[in-house]
Amino acid sequence: MMYGSDLAYVHHVAFSGLSQAAASWLCHELPRRGHKTGVVVDLGCGSGELAAGLLARGFDVVGVDASAAMIALARRTAPGARFVTGSLFRTEVPTCCAVTAIGEALNYVPPDSRALPRLPALFRRVFRSLERGGIFVFDIVERSPTTRLAPMQRHLEGRDWAVLIDVAARRWPNRLERRITVFRERDGSFRRSREVHRLRLLDRSTVQRQLRAAGFRVRVFKTYGSTRLLPSRVGFLASKPG
Repeated sequence: MMYGSDLAYVHHVAFSGLSQAAASWLCHELPRRGHKTGVVVDLGCGSGELAAGLLARGFDVVGVDASAAMIALARRTAPGARFVTGSLFRTEVPTCCAVTAIGEALNYVPPDSRALPRLPALFRRVFRSLERGGIFVFDIVERSPTTRLAPMQRHLEGRDWAVLIDVAARRWPNRLERRITVFRERDGSFRRSREVHRLRLLDRSTVQRQLRAAGFRVRVFKTYGSTRLLPSRVGFLASKPG
């Protein structure tokens, strides 16, 4: 399981800043490209912060996430959007003006997956679903010298939660493993839960090549507006020719 109820809550209250920044950036980028309204499909939608920002600017949003706990939060955060519980690699993408996958969504290895999901197949499916002039926006953890492959630990805490993140390096085949222990206060006491998240590191040039093979024009970036991605992250703006 990924993002059970406690970790989903922590992510929502403490780590929604990137989605909010991406929503603000998209609300300027889409009208600039002639899309003042339309459907945006958010793959790996999390707790719905991006959806809420887009709804406020008149867009319709379809959110997809494999975590039922995240979808439950998203329905409260952005009640005007439509949300689907499912894999972003298998759920049908409706016709839309934009598709997003914010916050490493394409790096995650599904816990029930026997083989790594194939990005080229997803890129082709997104391309077919986009309207002419539509855009596909996402960011990844890339395989590069800036990626921290050495084991490390982080401890973070808030008013009613704490998390311990133990990152283990898996140099072959280029993976990171995050072992996450969550403490959340409920009814005066803390309960503990644990999750293991596995991410594959992606090569920037390979992703660019796969996007172009699907028909996209591609630009890479390092910021959503004024919010800068972490050093080992890179964003992609893939546009379908008009």
